[in-house]
Amino acid sequence: MEDLDPASYCGDQLAALLPELRTAETAPHWRSRTALEPRGLADIAAQLDLHYVLTWGHTETHLQGRPSPGPVEAYVHLERRRALEWMLQVPLIPHQGWDDIDLST
Repeated sequence: MEDLDPASYCGDQLAALLPELRTAETAPHWRSRTALEPRGLADIAAQLDLHYVLTWGHTETHLQGRPSPGPVEAYVHLERRRALEWMLQVPLIPHQGWDDIDLST
């Protein structure tokens, strides 16, 4: 996938590129299974920062009783952020489970 436009939904093929949650697939196994060309750390960190801001914006509008801005629902940005946070875990810290990723804003 060349780019993940935060203002649009991704196609059905993305699910095959994600970690297998039913078997609690580890990050190293997922990376070897998909054989995707990894992005640079700076690119991933920039996407994480963008999606942090987007989820923060969705949270703020929700707290103010306003509809979410833009064409993409809040859960899409939240789950993209979860994936980015999961990928950027510190190697020396025990691997967190998918549902244990801190998504507070």
